[in-house]
Amino acid sequence: MNDGLVCIDAELKINYANHRFTELLGYSTEELFGRTLHVFMETTSQAVYDAQIVLRRQGKQSLYQIDWIRRDGTPITTLVSGTPFLDDQGRFLGELCSRHRPHPA
Repeated sequence: MNDGLVCIDAELKINYANHRFTELLGYSTEELFGRTLHVFMETTSQAVYDAQIVLRRQGKQSLYQIDWIRRDGTPITTLVSGTPFLDDQGRFLGELCSRHRPHPA
C-alpha cells in the first residue's frame, strides 16, 4: 500500500500510523502517538480538519485536502479520505484516515 494511514481516538489523538504516513511527515511513530494531527498541519488546514471531524462525529465519510508541515519544515499537500469509527450506539470512537498525494492537474 502506498497510502499513509493514521488512526485517531475519540480525543483526536493519534493511536496508529503506518510506515508510509511517518515517511510523509518525517516523524517516527513514537513522535506521532498521543499527539493531535493539528500539530502537523498548516493553520488554514486546521479549520478544514475541524469541520471534517464534525462530519466524522455524525458518522459521515468524506474526501478533503490538507496541507501539512513536515518535520524538516517543507510543506506537503495530501488528499484525505476520512472514515469514522462509531460504537453500536453511534458514539464517535475515532477516525481512520488514508492520506495520499494528489495527482498533478
